[in-house]
Amino acid sequence: LAGFANLAGPPQAHSELHADRGIVRLALAAPHEDIRFELISLGNNLRQLGDNDAALPFVRQAYEGYNRLYGPGHLASVISARGLSLVLGELGQPKESLQIIEPQISAAVERLGPEHRQTINTKVHQAELLDLVGRYAESIAVSESVVTPATKLFGESGELTIISHTMLAGALALVTLPLAFLLRRHMRAQAPA
Repeated sequence: LAGFANLAGPPQAHSELHADRGIVRLALAAPHEDIRFELISLGNNLRQLGDNDAALPFVRQAYEGYNRLYGPGHLASVISARGLSLVLGELGQPKESLQIIEPQISAAVERLGPEHRQTINTKVHQAELLDLVGRYAESIAVSESVVTPATKLFGESGELTIISHTMLAGALALVTLPLAFLLRRHMRAQAPA
């Protein structure tokens, strides 16, 4: 399984992954951590190749295995939950994605701490999902909660710092622009003719 991460190129990788999927499926029930790591790697490779349908069983199995093995909030559980959540989001299932990710974030804050890089990374993803399902106030709150720790950990120009600011700005715009539009329309209606 380890060889899948180092295949020559995307077209070859995609065909080889599909050709050998039957062998990989035999390993799905294996309890060994290396197998779980390979499953999530394989799922991530398929996701990056744009084949989220094929990636789903692998990332789901890795997530379920890590969660059983280590419990919620463990680094491996959080990373695998985020992998599953990304695939579900790409498949147009942001609500299920949130159901996977939210309990992991709560547990990660307790086990890893609120300023751990994976806690921050996963909360940024949560803010994006909240925005997608129209829960803008919650997206703003989550985005605001990660700006300072992201800046502290990654610096002003760090990727997650920039993404945190972008998510916050986007959520604020979705909330404030409609209000500004309504206020402007009201002011025009009240202005003398």
